[in-house]
Order: sequence, then structure tokens, then C-alpha cells
Amino acid sequence: MVGVITIIIIMSTMAPLYLIFAFFPYLTRRTICMGVSIPEEMFADQRLKDIRKTYMISLLITGALVTGLAAASLLLLPEEYMGYALGAAIFVSLISIFLFYVRAYKKTRGLKQKEKWSTGRTEFSVTETGFRKGKITVSPLWFILYGLVIACTLIVFFSIYNSLPDTIVLNYNDLGNPGTAVPKTPFIILFPLSVQLVITLLMVFVYVVIGKARVQIDARNPEVSVARNRIFRYAWSAYTVFMGLGMVILFGVMLFLPLLTGNITIIIAVPLGYTIIAVAGALVLSLVLGQSGSRLKLKEKTVGKEINRDDGRYWKLGAFYYNPDDPALFVEKRFGIGWTSNFARPLTWVLMALFLLIIAGAVAASMIAFMH
Repeated sequence: MVGVITIIIIMSTMAPLYLIFAFFPYLTRRTICMGVSIPEEMFADQRLKDIRKTYMISLLITGALVTGLAAASLLLLPEEYMGYALGAAIFVSLISIFLFYVRAYKKTRGLKQKEKWSTGRTEFSVTETGFRKGKITVSPLWFILYGLVIACTLIVFFSIYNSLPDTIVLNYNDLGNPGTAVPKTPFIILFPLSVQLVITLLMVFVYVVIGKARVQIDARNPEVSVARNRIFRYAWSAYTVFMGLGMVILFGVMLFLPLLTGNITIIIAVPLGYTIIAVAGALVLSLVLGQSGSRLKLKEKTVGKEINRDDGRYWKLGAFYYNPDDPALFVEKRFGIGWTSNFARPLTWVLMALFLLIIAGAVAASMIAFMH
């Protein structure tokens, strides 16, 4: 039977997923509502408030129900069905979030078209050629620490290999009793190293995206918009580098777990503690900064009736950007925090294929490790 620890794991993963998506409409720029470009002053329109509120409440109620049902099913189902139950819960979560978003998006777009909010307004697209001359990300030299951690992982591996037990326990139940066990081999012990390398590549990629993604500047407050964007990118680059480093260290620590046989507290507390810290950090940054720093309280002066250029025709459902005429590979999300790809660029699909190959390689490596 799954105990309190499993319930905590479920709550620490699924609950934040629903929470952050439920509050996304309040974290975006005030010129965007549910993926639809709007004049900034319309953000406070009661009809749009009602759309955002309905979306948020619907998602929170659904999240509570799905999370509760997932926890109950894992308590009642036999252990061999737990993976299927958790996978089903995650699938239902993603589908429900998407459906509630699409409904709110269509209502917002319909209201905009009906009221013709863009009529009589001048649309502007502002660029800042000196944006990247300022400090927008932490130093890339921090990634040297990743290499040092991986090197230490190798050193530790060679120093403790002979002292490890001949049988390696892969998991434990809530009572601390060993579960699946396999014979000790270099492949099974060094598996965390392959994960460390994949994490490093992924974090470097995210770091590059943060620094190179196209900057979107508010036509009515260009200077403040640039300042917010710089703070936003710097903060998220720091989070990416240090949370990624923590993950690399975590998988390095996995080398010691076979020596901690039976110590269920340490075996579970270490990864669970990291997960809670990482999720909490992302939530705090999202709530404090908002998308592109939109929640930062900076002195601003809004004049005129200018609005940002409406490129809604390139946004499919307000979430997927497809613009063959835009050379940018990465652009700011319209719904959510961070950036997304320009799916009209061939390189986007190349990178996606490469990412899938890396994942497939990691899975193959794990299978080889367990077969040996």
C-alpha cells in the first residue's frame, strides 16, 4: 500500500501544476488576455475579469478533484498498477488544463472581434538594438561547476565501487523494505552520470534561449519594458543555472544510495526536498515577476493610444507561434511564463528531434544498464 510519502509526492507535483496554470492569466502582460492581444486598458474590463476568474476557478476545482482521485487510487490499487494510475492522472490534468484554456481563449477572441478594440488605434512594433549590451543573464562560467560535479561523480564512482554491495537495490517501499534489486555492474552505477550529462545539455540550451530569445517591448512604455525584461531574464537564468546544478548534484548523490540501504528517510527526503525547493522557487519567481517582468513595480509613464502590433494571426490558439516571415527562433509566450519556439522555422523541428533523440538515448542507456 502506498503511504503518506507517496501522497506528499503527488501533492508536491500535481497541485503546483494546477496552481501555476490557474494563475497564469494574472501573470501575463496586461496587453495579453488568455493568449489574445488587447489594449492595455481593457485588461480591467469586467467581462475579461469574469473570463479569467471562471478559468481560474474551473481549473482549481478540477485540480483538487483530479489530485484527490489520484491519491485515492494509488492508496487502493495494487503496486503494479500505480504507474498506470499516475500516468493517467497526469494525462487528465494536461487535457483538462488545455480544454479550459481553449474555452477562455475563444471567449476572449470573440469579445475582441465583436467590440473591435483595435479600431482607430495606431499599432507599433518597438525594437531595442542595445538590449543585449546590458547584463541580461548570469555568467555562463557557472556551468564550469557542472563539469566539476560530473568529474567528482566519476572520482567517487572509482573510489567506492569495490565497497558497494554485490546487489544494488533500486527502490524501497514506505516501510523501508527493499524492492527491486539488480546485480552490481559499472553500467547500473554509472547511470546517474548519463543523466547528469543530459541535464547539463538541457540547462545550457535553456540558458541560451533566455539570452537569445527575441525581446518584446511595450510600445507605450518602451524604457520600462526593457528594464523589466532584463530583470526577468537575469532572474530566470540564475534559477535555471542553480536549480540545474542542484539536479546534477542530486544524481551524483545517487551513487551513495546503495551504501544507505534501509535508510528510507534519507533516500526519499533528498530528492523530495529538492523537488519542493525547485517548485517553490519557480512559483515565487512567477508570482513576483510575472511574464517578462510585468508584475514588477517600476515607475512608468503611459501616453497616447498606441498599442502593440497585433500579430494574432501567427498565434494558433494563442499558444503556438507560426510565422515564416519572422527570423526569430524563440519568442515570448502569450500564455504562461517564459518563451516558446517559432514553429515555422525548420531549426525548431531539428532541435525537437534532437531533444527526442537525447531522451531516447537516455532511456536506451538505462535499459542497457538494467540488462547488464
